[in-house]
Amino acid sequence: MPRGSLVEYLNDEVQGLIQYTTISNPLTLGGYGNPRSGYTVFSVDHGLSKAFLVLSISCKSAPRNILWKVMLNGVTLVREFKPQLLEEWEEGVYAVQVFDVSQLMSEAGRYTLSIKCDSSEAVTVEAMTLFGIAPLENAKTEVVFKAGQVGLKPSERADIDVPMGDRDGVGKTLITLSMPSRKAVVDVMINGKQVETVDGIIGVEEVSIKNVHLGSKNSVTLLHRDTSLAYYPRDVRIHNLLMYKVLVEGPKVDVVDASLGNDKVSMKLRNTGDVVAKNIVIACLSAGEILFRDVINALRPGEEVVREYAVSAKQRPVIVRVIYTGLLDQEVITVKLVEET
Repeated sequence: MPRGSLVEYLNDEVQGLIQYTTISNPLTLGGYGNPRSGYTVFSVDHGLSKAFLVLSISCKSAPRNILWKVMLNGVTLVREFKPQLLEEWEEGVYAVQVFDVSQLMSEAGRYTLSIKCDSSEAVTVEAMTLFGIAPLENAKTEVVFKAGQVGLKPSERADIDVPMGDRDGVGKTLITLSMPSRKAVVDVMINGKQVETVDGIIGVEEVSIKNVHLGSKNSVTLLHRDTSLAYYPRDVRIHNLLMYKVLVEGPKVDVVDASLGNDKVSMKLRNTGDVVAKNIVIACLSAGEILFRDVINALRPGEEVVREYAVSAKQRPVIVRVIYTGLLDQEVITVKLVEET
């Protein structure tokens, strides 16, 4: 039977796009021979109206009376080790600390998360996750976010119910797992349909499943396959679960016209979606060399824009890429242009 639990931190309809980043380079602090402090940096392209930082932590025994200071851009979040969830299993202790940092991340920029630990035993931060909402006009998204520690031994499964609103929609699911061995195999099912198999991996892995049809009653199942192979520890651990569905079409940038002639590239773009497309990148390449890079700050629904760029007569053919952020992921449109005759 699975051990541990996931705690729900958000279940709501929000106005904006989802930002989710997991840094899975383990940071071991305290104990013999390890540093007493460390840091990592999150880059945020847009200010966040809602933001959570999640630390997934492991150690041999429960830390007591230790210095544990967590700061974000110099602002202290906590001065002692008081996780929201702490699981003591025979092979070790697993904990989760969750911080609501909405007031600190309202602007775009780089955010430094630093941790100080003074402990006689080593404490490892296995993963650091930033989850937030980037506000965007008309972009309605329904989102459920859970964090915790759930352990699955071989042959065990976790069935996680994810109730949402009545409106159906296309969405995305992100699951952060810790795999104990490359021999371990995990099957991932959403609403009864197998969508992913995770194997050949050791350490923290982020599983991303796009274009999932979601309704009012959803379920995520993770099965740690039974095996006769030996590995230790035996548990696959679930750290985070994020599921969201978009309730609008979102930004959709189309290349209406593209041409190369008279030593210039001409591009006409149109937003055929129902949400503003922001920070659209137009990049032109030839033989691996970047000829130009342009950014269109915003393109409203139904709006068109025309751009022209000078290129050398020697730079033929050219490839133009249009890159923008959709509701579910980054979108890339690639167009190859040859000289008009």
